[in-house]
Amino acid sequence: MYYDNGAVEHEFYFNEKGKQDGKQLNFYENGNIAIIGHYTDGKCDSSGEYFEGGNIMGISYYNKNYKYDSCKGFYENGKIE
Repeated sequence: MYYDNGAVEHEFYFNEKGKQDGKQLNFYENGNIAIIGHYTDGKCDSSGEYFEGGNIMGISYYNKNYKYDSCKGFYENGKIE
């Protein structure tokens, strides 16, 4: 999918079963990464969220698509919460 300005909004990959697999990306309209998710056979393993300016917002880990440990959260200035 694309924004009206032509910038990529989502970049998803699927396996032969049609399930999300590998790195999945969501972008802000300015082109910076909003979310990086890592999937295995349709289940999210981990994700990282970013502020629009590019700094990391948080990292989460999952067990069969259920969040079990929000590893770290960050302020927009990059400091750990």
